[in-house]
Amino acid sequence: MLFQGIFISAKFNKLLKHKTLVLSRRKLTNTRKFRLKLQSFFNEGHIITLENNKFNELFVVYGEDEIETRYVLSSSLMEKLIAYQEKLNKDIAFSFVENRMYAAIYTNKNHFEPTISKPLNDKAQIVQHFELYKILTDMVLDLDLKLRLWDKLE
Repeated sequence: MLFQGIFISAKFNKLLKHKTLVLSRRKLTNTRKFRLKLQSFFNEGHIITLENNKFNELFVVYGEDEIETRYVLSSSLMEKLIAYQEKLNKDIAFSFVENRMYAAIYTNKNHFEPTISKPLNDKAQIVQHFELYKILTDMVLDLDLKLRLWDKLE
């Protein structure tokens, strides 16, 4: 299985011409590292080291355009991504494509199948799901995704 967790798509407040990937350093496999090096060899992008050391310890950034990647990953957004990962206490990856931000949260759990050993109305299970989905929906607030920099995206 390639990915087990939650995948979120949210509107991003900047229109981008190039793709930027922010990958969890702990989830970066040797195969993925090789693929990134191969793509950078063919000039489709490269690994970008940013000025935030803690961010660089947690994430590997891959971008097609270094200037736009630094524009997307402002110091403020990097701090928010660090805080969001710490809040979730899970490995997480982000990508920024056109005017969308995608987040992949690795949970190693299928969240769409209830536990069959417990009744569906088990209070602890309901509270656990509610808290998880509250954190996920809070992503918009935590990362200030509702903030509009311009009135209209071009």
